[in-house]
Amino acid sequence: MSRKSRYSEHDMEAYSFQHYLSGGTNDKQRERMKKFILKALDIELTPRQRQCIYEYYINEKKMKDVAKDVGLCISTVSFHISQGMKKIQKRAEYIR
Repeated sequence: MSRKSRYSEHDMEAYSFQHYLSGGTNDKQRERMKKFILKALDIELTPRQRQCIYEYYINEKKMKDVAKDVGLCISTVSFHISQGMKKIQKRAEYIR
């Protein structure tokens, strides 16, 4: 018999995202973090932020490869990822 958690799947994804940002990296939490980011991508990110974050976190490409693929310099890709992750992190903090 399984015990029902008092936390929703979305809460667990948000927790995994926060844990990932603080340095935790086990596989289960990484997969939950990816799910959370995928859901958050559709919410309030610009198309460029969405593209850079998806390639960097979900497809696990190196930043220089993302830059090459989207035709931007590495610092611009870094900026889009940083700004987008701030928005996603605010969303995660709001949920907690």
